[in-house]
Amino acid sequence: MVNKEILNQEFIKSIESEYIFNNAPINRFNKKYDSNETFKELTQLKDKIKSIEDCELKKFSKNMVFSDGSHKSSLMIVGEGPGDTEDTQGKPFVGDAGILLNKMLNAINIKRENVYITNVINYRPPQNRKPSEDEINKYLPYLIKHIQIINPKVI
Repeated sequence: MVNKEILNQEFIKSIESEYIFNNAPINRFNKKYDSNETFKELTQLKDKIKSIEDCELKKFSKNMVFSDGSHKSSLMIVGEGPGDTEDTQGKPFVGDAGILLNKMLNAINIKRENVYITNVINYRPPQNRKPSEDEINKYLPYLIKHIQIINPKVI
């Protein structure tokens, strides 16, 4: 039997990302929720993403796709990246994938407006292709900050 820890380490090396492991649990639930502060932080994050320079994705996109739903939610859904419909409307999960997501949420009695939705990248890749590793890595710090601001219980 192969050691699970070795497989995990091999996987992390294969995706060429930097992760810091610590045995201490992260206690994200001590943060007191302040709606005004959260809104302010989200606005600042959105402005930072809009100000990114030398991003090829921005050249081919109509709109930045930042988020949808309630920033008070304890459930956060993170998609891969915007498609054509999302790019046109400037909101995540509004195309065919959004219709399916809405059906899935309805099936478990969750209203879409009660969850928080964003993407790994915020601009549509040309020809609706999957985001490249470089594109994902470029937007990863912003996604991490996004998660820290929303502070969901479940992603």
